[in-house]
Amino acid sequence: MRPVEPTDPKAEIKRLKAKMGAIPDRDVRVALQVRVDELEAQVAAAEAEVQQEEAAKEPEAPPPPPTPEQAEQAERLVRHAMLEKQRGNKAAVTKLLQEAVDVAPGAPATLEALGDDFAERRRVKEALEFYKRAMALDPKNVGLEKKHAMLVFNVGSAGSLDDQLRANLSDNVFLNRADAVASFGTAKFLTYFFPGLGHLVLGRTGAGFGFLGAWVASVVWTGLALLHGAGGGRLRITAGLLPPSVLWIVVMLVAVGSLGTDRAAARSKKSPTRPKPPVDLPFD
Repeated sequence: MRPVEPTDPKAEIKRLKAKMGAIPDRDVRVALQVRVDELEAQVAAAEAEVQQEEAAKEPEAPPPPPTPEQAEQAERLVRHAMLEKQRGNKAAVTKLLQEAVDVAPGAPATLEALGDDFAERRRVKEALEFYKRAMALDPKNVGLEKKHAMLVFNVGSAGSLDDQLRANLSDNVFLNRADAVASFGTAKFLTYFFPGLGHLVLGRTGAGFGFLGAWVASVVWTGLALLHGAGGGRLRITAGLLPPSVLWIVVMLVAVGSLGTDRAAARSKKSPTRPKPPVDLPFD
C-alpha cells in the first residue's frame, strides 16, 4: 500500500530530498527531483497568493476621535510643551508632545504640533510622517496641507543640506551659511592647521576654498624651494624660502582674522535678548 503523503508540502520536500541522498539509483533520483520541483512550485504559488491577499486588505482604519477627557489631557500636555519650548528645553518639548499623541492619537492638532516640532528640529522624515497622519484625520485643513507641501518642496528643491541628506535626496558636498556644522571656536582651531577649513565648516564656501587654495599653493611653493636648496645632498636655507614662508603666515593670519570679523558681525545681528520665563514655578 502506498503511504499517505504528508499534508505539509514543505515537510514532503524535506523528506524527498533526504531520500534522494540515500538512493544510488539515478533514475529514481530523477523521478524524486521531478516531484520535489512540483511541490516547490505549489509552495511558491501558495505564498504568492497569500501575499496578494495581504496586499488587497483594506488599509488600517484611522484612530477614533479622542474623548473629551483624552482631548483635555492632550491639550494640557501641549500647553506644557509650549511652556518648555519658551524655556529652551527642546527634549522635554518633544517628549511632552509625544505623550500628547499617545494619549489622543485621533487628535489631528496634537499630531500637527509634533510634526511642527520635528520640522523645527529639521527631522524631516518624522515631520512628514506626523503631518500625513494629521492630514488623514483632517483632510480639509488647508494650513496643515500647506505645511506638508512646503516641507516636501523645501527638501526636494531648496532645503538645507541637513534635510536633504536625511531624505536621501542630495549628495552635495557644499555647505552654505544655514548649514554650518561647527562653532566659531572649532572653526578657528581648524584654521590654525588648515587655513580655509574653518570657513568651510561654517558654510563660507567661497572664502574657504580661496584660503585653502592659497595655503596649498604656499605649501607646494615651500616644498619646491626646499628641493631647489637640497643640491649636493645637503639641505640649505636659501632666500627662495622667504616668499612662500611669508605667504604661508599671511594666509593663516588673514584667515583667522576673517573668522573673527565674521563672528563679530554675527553677534551684532543678533536680536535683542528677552528675559526667560521662570523655570522654577510649577506648571498648572
